[in-house]
Amino acid sequence: MVAKYALPWASRQLVSIHCFIHSKIFYNREAERLKPLVLKNLRSHKERNIKTGSMFITTVLFTMFLNSLALQISEMVLSSISRVLGSDLSVSLPLKRSENESAVAAHASQRGSYQGVEGLREAQITAFLED
Repeated sequence: MVAKYALPWASRQLVSIHCFIHSKIFYNREAERLKPLVLKNLRSHKERNIKTGSMFITTVLFTMFLNSLALQISEMVLSSISRVLGSDLSVSLPLKRSENESAVAAHASQRGSYQGVEGLREAQITAFLED
């Protein structure tokens, strides 16, 4: 409904503003001569312009919907993690150094921050926070 009534009016206003700016500010007299032709073109292609405007409005609104949906899902995931763990940060110490050390060392070596066994706990916390 908005596209049917507001878009033709808005397009006519934009053409008028464009012609005014080009004729008065940039001293381009050709813009004023083209104004009737552009307005006639807008009237003759009104239906097609309405369809194009409706598609554009639908695309923008769908993009806004997807953005809000992504924000809701991310908040849901963070609240689920917080509910399960009791906070949004969890630090666990390895029970068996040999199993966990290789996994953390591989992850930390990719980042170039592995410093041996003494840096294991720090690397685990860093790896957890980065993931």
